[in-house]
Amino acid sequence: AGRTLVEGASASNVEAPETSPLDMRVGLRVNLFRRPSGGVALALEGRLPFGNEEVFAGSGAFAVEPKILATAHLGPVTLAANVGFRLGERQVLVERPSGASQRVLAGSGRELTFAASAAVSVASWLEVGVETYGLVGVGLGEETLVDRQVLPAGDPGCPAGSVGPCEVVDSRKESIPGGLALEAILAARVDFGHGVAGRVGGGLALFGDRQRASFRLLAGVLWRFGADQSGDRDRDGIVDALDHCPAQAEDFDGVDDADGCPDVD
Repeated sequence: AGRTLVEGASASNVEAPETSPLDMRVGLRVNLFRRPSGGVALALEGRLPFGNEEVFAGSGAFAVEPKILATAHLGPVTLAANVGFRLGERQVLVERPSGASQRVLAGSGRELTFAASAAVSVASWLEVGVETYGLVGVGLGEETLVDRQVLPAGDPGCPAGSVGPCEVVDSRKESIPGGLALEAILAARVDFGHGVAGRVGGGLALFGDRQRASFRLLAGVLWRFGADQSGDRDRDGIVDALDHCPAQAEDFDGVDDADGCPDVD
């Protein structure tokens, strides 16, 4: 079971709008090991289909992704990595070129996911980092493709004895390639003090751009209400006495935001 998106079929495909809500993600995380020098955790992430699948702003189906995460803090440098497996409804991308047979380009719904990153605290107010992440399709199976072609009367491809134009139907199964998709992002975080920080970055698809965006730009503003900067060397709003990483600013990504250490999830 699953759905098929046909590339090049303008009559059936819908152009995505400029703005649209996306699917919502919820997660649960359990720390197996946690120290100021780093840690290991298990996470379970779920994707809720709030986005509009008709305009490709959502998957239209639930998906779950268990992960294992690891983080290491080496002075001003933070290293992180995670590996997971995403399980959801199978989706297939099919190309239908004019005058030629269809072919399966890629599939999704069962992917091995991975990510790795490195961040450096350049100053108490500036952190820069790079992250690479990707996925590999696993066990996507086969897709049945049906090609229909109308031939003129008398064409050698028509069955013997046919009168007038004939329709030739070719049905076959084709394996769905999972493919490797890989992307990298370079970003910087600037702390303006008083609990306010900004983040900007950009990324490129390194491989498999049919499955990931060819490029993307990121920008955001973070405000931590009631932050007190006294005794807070990294100015992340968590005082040094309670900060497990007093020289590295917390990234407030929804994962262990109270420990004062940046995390990559």
